[in-house]
Amino acid sequence: MRNFVALVMRRQGYTVLSAADGREGLDKSLGHEGKIDLVIADLEMLGMNGVELCLRILDERPGTKALIISGADLDGIASPSGAVAFLSKPFGPLELREKVRGLLAPPAMLAASL
Repeated sequence: MRNFVALVMRRQGYTVLSAADGREGLDKSLGHEGKIDLVIADLEMLGMNGVELCLRILDERPGTKALIISGADLDGIASPSGAVAFLSKPFGPLELREKVRGLLAPPAMLAASL
């Protein structure tokens, strides 16, 4: 799954830091000097789960977005303060690209006329 996600994201022009597990992901994040816009993590990983990894990275890098992917039913998992989005497996490149685009898009300006 990691290789699939990395390939799809690289083909869209994103720079990807890939890690084999939660601990390596956290280490790479802490050691990376540039900006990290989005963390994509599987819910079930060795060392720490994806939600824990994302929250730890978001704590160190405010403003970073997070996407958790899982084959499990994600309906019962609450996103702490809306900081984490979810995508259920199986998914294809189109669903992944759309989800990432939605997370990284600037907030829409809304206007209302009453």
